[in-house]
Amino acid sequence: MLKFIERKKLRVVELTDEQSNIAFSMLKNRKRNESFEDCAAWLYAKEENAILLTGDANLRKSAEADNVEVHGVIFVFDELVKSGIVTPHIAAERLAMLSGINTRLPMREIDRRLALWSDMD
Repeated sequence: MLKFIERKKLRVVELTDEQSNIAFSMLKNRKRNESFEDCAAWLYAKEENAILLTGDANLRKSAEADNVEVHGVIFVFDELVKSGIVTPHIAAERLAMLSGINTRLPMREIDRRLALWSDMD
C-alpha cells in the first residue's frame, strides 16, 4: 500500500477533531453494527460528496439512507474495464479468482460480468 501512497495513487486522510467528534456521535446513534472506522469513512464520503466503497451491507444501508453514493468491488472492476485500465479478459480472471476467495460477493452479478466480459474478447 505504501507504494500506492508514494505514487500518489492512494491518499491517507486524517480526520479533524470536529470530524472525529461527529463520527463518534454517528457511532453512538447507529442503528446497525457500524464501527468507528465505518462512520469515519461514511462521514468523509458525505462531506466530500464522494463515493463510499464498501462490501458491508449494514454500512451500505446506513450511508444510502443518508444520501451517500455507495458501491462495492464489482463497481471498481466495471470502472477499470470501462476506462481501459484493465482488459475484460483480465477483469474476468481476477473477478473469478476473487469470488473463489470471498464467498459473500453477489454471485449473480459476478456471473453477469463474467458472461459480459467473455463476450467482449
